[in-house]
Amino acid sequence: MPAHNGPTDPEKRAQYDADPKAYREAARWSAAGVPIEPSEVSALAVSDEEREAAYEAGWQEGGLFGLGRRFNDILVNPAANETVSEFVRNKIRSIVDDPETAEALCPTTFPLSTKRLCVDTGYYATYNRDNVRLVDLRSTPIETITEQGIDIAAADGTEHLEFDDIVFAVGFDAMTGPIVSVDIEGRNGVSLKQKWADGPHTYLGLTSVGFPNLFMITGPGSPSVLSNMVVSIEQHVEWVTETLERMRKDGFTTIEPTPTAEAGWGQHVNDCANITLFPQAASWYMGVNVPGKPRVPALRRGVDNYRDTCDRVIAEGFLGFRLSGPDGEQCNDGVVNRLQHDVATMLKLMAELGLPPIETLGAVGAREFMTATNAVRDPVPRSARSSTAPTRAPTATWRTGCTVRRPTGRIRSSSTTTVADGRSAARSGRSVLSRFVRPHRGTGGVGRLPARSRSAVPGGRRRRVGGTAMGGRARRRTRRRPRPDRRRRVECGRQPGRGRVAARPRPRRTGPRRPAADLPRHRPVEAASVDRRERRGYVLTKSLMEWFIEQYAPDGSSPLASPLLADSLIGLPPAAIFTAEFDPLRDEGNAYAKALENAGVPVRHEECRGQTHTAFHAVDMLISPTAHRADMAAAVRDFFD
Repeated sequence: MPAHNGPTDPEKRAQYDADPKAYREAARWSAAGVPIEPSEVSALAVSDEEREAAYEAGWQEGGLFGLGRRFNDILVNPAANETVSEFVRNKIRSIVDDPETAEALCPTTFPLSTKRLCVDTGYYATYNRDNVRLVDLRSTPIETITEQGIDIAAADGTEHLEFDDIVFAVGFDAMTGPIVSVDIEGRNGVSLKQKWADGPHTYLGLTSVGFPNLFMITGPGSPSVLSNMVVSIEQHVEWVTETLERMRKDGFTTIEPTPTAEAGWGQHVNDCANITLFPQAASWYMGVNVPGKPRVPALRRGVDNYRDTCDRVIAEGFLGFRLSGPDGEQCNDGVVNRLQHDVATMLKLMAELGLPPIETLGAVGAREFMTATNAVRDPVPRSARSSTAPTRAPTATWRTGCTVRRPTGRIRSSSTTTVADGRSAARSGRSVLSRFVRPHRGTGGVGRLPARSRSAVPGGRRRRVGGTAMGGRARRRTRRRPRPDRRRRVECGRQPGRGRVAARPRPRRTGPRRPAADLPRHRPVEAASVDRRERRGYVLTKSLMEWFIEQYAPDGSSPLASPLLADSLIGLPPAAIFTAEFDPLRDEGNAYAKALENAGVPVRHEECRGQTHTAFHAVDMLISPTAHRADMAAAVRDFFD
């Protein structure tokens, strides 16, 4: 990137001079340790002309952050990164006169910024000089060093390149090399180099199990070189100083992380890396530049949330550490960051908005709130087409309906469930039935379960529906429009009446027409099966669950609200059940999967670490659930294979 070295920009200087303390504090709580306002716009959400203008402004600004800060998905979305990568390649082509040399200088094997960016003054223009030649060692590798210079393997034989001087740039063993090169020995004579043979193992990037009272400043597993190093060094020194002062005050002389905390931190660092594009590059960030070194991420991005994590460790009584001294021992074992990083970030942003708890809004207010929330979501991609088949229940408070997502076309609804089910259809190439239950037009009340229409499969062709095994009552429906073959369809959904998949429609003369499979994700059972004990959840909380229980099934006795209460689950269609770690319904989901298995129903069960009840539906906002969404689509395909 161009450095554009020169006098400090007057506006930047004025910002600092106006309040140096505020500027420094903003740096301490910024993502990179530099007070830069982050973008909230995707590179793919603007026109080509607007995006090109933004990149040009970034190029003219120069430095490490000139381009990267223009959009918010450069380091997480391959398509977005390709736009800025091609911009830079075009810049190289416009500067370097020789096309062959220019192409050799264009990075094509890794996303931009996943290798360390360098700032320069006239670097690319240097290749236009008559006395400069670029030798591409990927196509013409070095054969040997001679007294006269270097021999390279050219296409037509060995080529001799004569030099007076050779400057070797052989790379370096980053992150771990400077530490393990020192003969540091821990408990039982184990060296740090031995312990880290398969990659660095630290807690917070500061400490390591088996090495008491060892503190590593900006060590592996911390933001380190992915940040303003001065800010990160200061933060570590301040944390270590505060730790030592507290230990002396409380009479402790030894501090060491627990194996649980260290393993959890290693998982957290990997999770943070995996939602970015960094693992795609063979870089020293990943340890790839040293032959034989394990390829593992050694850095954790985000100075601000990392600082918050370190502060929480101390505030929670040195979580993850064992402290000992002459007067005794203290151990507060645990994992400090169990939520996936992007999920935690989304929850933090939601908390900053100060949104009211849904259960305080009432039924009408809750519906209006969700409608307004869904309205601000990004437009749904043209990945699935919806065809609806509603049926009315004039005498009931609720009407039931379904939306069939097909693999091609456009989803018309922007609700979170609709978007996720549409993606399942697009990924799997199968039709997906997305269940919804909504209040009948003109009513403001909330329907209770059970009711004869609540478990109905809508759009039936003069057929009896309802669950004889689930306690439902049958009623006739009249088909309003054609619908796809139910034997080639998978049912999804999360609303009251989830038990309709477990309901067993009465057979017609030609036999029952039932869905081929059930994909309840992480919500296979409804509120009625949840007891009143404390459950940790985000967005869907214990208090919100209790409100749902009161609204829909206060007695908790209906199988329509909880399939676990059914007399029998034998003969149900195959199911794929995904349970989130932080979900008040997690235990019931796991129990439902086990009950189906015991009933002989083919079931695929996946427990999703670090996820919340609503994370799977944040299709265009969260990256970490992507693998689970892909597994859902794979399950849909498997149902028909």
